[in-house]
Amino acid sequence: QDSTGLANGFRIRMADPGRRIRVTGLDFRGDARPSFNPDTTLAVTASTLSLNFAYTPEPSPAEGELFVGGAPAWRSFFVIELPETLEGDEEVCARVTCPIQLTSQRVVFAGLRLTARSQAEAYAPVDTLLVDMRSVVAPELLPRSPLTTTVIPFPSSIPPDFFDDDEPGEVEIPVTFYVQDLLDGETSSGAPVYPGVAILVPLEPLSFEVMRFFGPGTDHAPVLRLLLTLSDEVDLN
Repeated sequence: QDSTGLANGFRIRMADPGRRIRVTGLDFRGDARPSFNPDTTLAVTASTLSLNFAYTPEPSPAEGELFVGGAPAWRSFFVIELPETLEGDEEVCARVTCPIQLTSQRVVFAGLRLTARSQAEAYAPVDTLLVDMRSVVAPELLPRSPLTTTVIPFPSSIPPDFFDDDEPGEVEIPVTFYVQDLLDGETSSGAPVYPGVAILVPLEPLSFEVMRFFGPGTDHAPVLRLLLTLSDEVDLN
């Protein structure tokens, strides 16, 4: 209570650091004695007007880490660069001409693989979370650049047990249509395609938990996995 102010309040504080609590309901009740009738006691209640997150310190990614989600929500940005040709081994080059031209017609499947790593206990995921991907329209305006609509068919689900240092989980985000459009230089409707992408949660903020992944330059860096057809052409009889 601040004796110099008119407002009264209270604070809930955690006794041990590195923990969190979820307050699902809050009622403040008190007894009041009106000055005009001091022999009467009235019960006073106050309802919660809004809910918010309160925490300290804020989670902070180290060098070479990707953070996604949380409140306020983190986004991770990077650029996908595709080569014009790929070198095949002896078996592959015996069937097709090497080097192999990388075209959208050859790409059967494309998936972006991310390896999760453990998060601080206070911010570790406790339930399955969703990951979305969108293209960055104006990289020079990052982190405030406008984004396109999603470039993946559905948000990818990531269970909480993926974020374990003993057995880190690997999630693969399907990006086949996006990679095909990137190789063509435009979408099927003629819209532009942007090589910069943002990994984020579908709704911000989606949850308090922050997903943590290995970034470029680490032992478990993100990998773009491509499945290609080896046929130079298809014959119809």
